[in-house]
Amino acid sequence: MSIESELRQYLADNMLSPEDVGAVIAKVKVLPGVQGTRWADPENGYPMQLRAILKACARSCALAYLAENAPDHVAVLMFGPADVCAEERSTNGGVTVPPVGA
Repeated sequence: MSIESELRQYLADNMLSPEDVGAVIAKVKVLPGVQGTRWADPENGYPMQLRAILKACARSCALAYLAENAPDHVAVLMFGPADVCAEERSTNGGVTVPPVGA
């Protein structure tokens, strides 16, 4: 499974439709700090910590997307409150990945 497929599966497992998943993935791919990710590479080629950072980015992007497009969607509950994501700033190799909208 590729990195992108893993993120798509994570989002779908948290109740997003295929259309919503595509929109969220598009938001993740343009975030500073993750633009160099090789999305088609196998996920087992990336350390677990980096994959966790990518999932945190996807979670933050999903919450931002849902806040704009479907604030009452059940997936909001699956991902947790947005303020928790804002405090989940992750650092990897000196690159800080800010929450969406920061």
